[in-house]
Amino acid sequence: MPKSNDTKLHLETYRTLNYALPTVVVAFLIGPVAIIQGIYAKYFGLSLTTIASVLLIARLFDAVTDPLIGYFSDHYYARTGSRKKIICTGAVLFIISAYFLYVPHGIGSSAPYDPISTAYFLTWFLIFYLGWTMFEIPHLAWGSELAVGAREQNNIFSARIFGYSIGGLIFYAIPLLPIFEVHAFTPETLTWSVLIAAVFALPALYFGVAMVPERKARDVARATLGQVEKSNRSTGLPDLYHVLIANKPFLLMLSAFILSGTGIGMLMALLFIFSDGYLGFGENLPLIYLLTMLSSIISIGLWNKLSVFLGKRVCWGLGVIIIVVGVLGISLLTPTDGDWSMLLLLQTLIFSGSIAINIFVPSLLSDTIAYANWKFGFDHASTYFSIYTLVTKANLAVGGAVGLAVAGYYGFDPALSEHSDRQILSLHVAISYLPALMLLMSLLFCGAYSP
Repeated sequence: MPKSNDTKLHLETYRTLNYALPTVVVAFLIGPVAIIQGIYAKYFGLSLTTIASVLLIARLFDAVTDPLIGYFSDHYYARTGSRKKIICTGAVLFIISAYFLYVPHGIGSSAPYDPISTAYFLTWFLIFYLGWTMFEIPHLAWGSELAVGAREQNNIFSARIFGYSIGGLIFYAIPLLPIFEVHAFTPETLTWSVLIAAVFALPALYFGVAMVPERKARDVARATLGQVEKSNRSTGLPDLYHVLIANKPFLLMLSAFILSGTGIGMLMALLFIFSDGYLGFGENLPLIYLLTMLSSIISIGLWNKLSVFLGKRVCWGLGVIIIVVGVLGISLLTPTDGDWSMLLLLQTLIFSGSIAINIFVPSLLSDTIAYANWKFGFDHASTYFSIYTLVTKANLAVGGAVGLAVAGYYGFDPALSEHSDRQILSLHVAISYLPALMLLMSLLFCGAYSP
């Protein structure tokens, strides 16, 4: 497989940052997904088992739409040489649906905490994820196509994670503003999140799309230096099936990612509920998340530098191990008199380890795609990334649904102030023991992967 480190082809730093800029707004609205289960359960009258069912239905929907969007993006690119229109369309749909999902009663409603129907939550949850998918898949494929060499792949995907981290940081800072009487995550803070995102969405999209070249311009430079891949032809669905199944490195990576991601999905779905409903740190959570995100942002540069010495695959596995340490530590926490320092430390480990996965899995996937292009002669970057995004969302949803179902089956209720030993044990199983087991199992596939 041809490789290149020619500096003449490197994407300028300011263009890399412009490419990642829209992810700040996207992350600002993706952030509430980590707590939306708790918000709808605590304020809008939905049970944990009902929310778990919605998550599973949404993933069945994604199982159809994600590959179709990836396939359409590849064919649209083959005809036009651009993915930008799909990216912009998805971003706009994403922002509009976020308003209806996060502000179900509208701005200024006199009864903001009335119950919400399951149908309403399901409908806007599906549209919300559809918009995100239409942005995320072609944006990831575009970044993979812009990268030249392993180091630039890491830089581009580090920039994306940096953008997502900054957006998350801003979201977690919203409840700390002095305009709120209670510094906790509430429907009111979600309303402000949507309004702020709407203001910055169009400028971010403009700079993120207009200021970054198409892949076509990069291919001209590659052709000049004799570095074009074997072929950029597009195939039909039967050929695509064989290309995906015959790509052994892709299957190994996918297996590892499914296992680790499902474990993380269980943890993330319950982390807010565990911290707020069990530990009683509701008003401290915005500050905890804010400090955690700051630490995660710092870790981006550290992971990037570490990969130069250890390689991307080793750093991926190291990130998984760090998450396992944090996940197992979660099970040792009990309600205290306001000492949330240990929760902060454990969340920092979990989030920093997740940063490694979010940088190196798409970066390694770029290598896998380049291998497939070289071996099979077909360009299906968006299709590969559509599977990546599908699995990402399925991990969060399936893992979250399983975690919520385990906790809900034994009667754990985040609205209650006291819980039985059985309910607490089920919470530990769902948020700690099972996730740690799945993460450790993923290391087997991670160790076998070789692009």
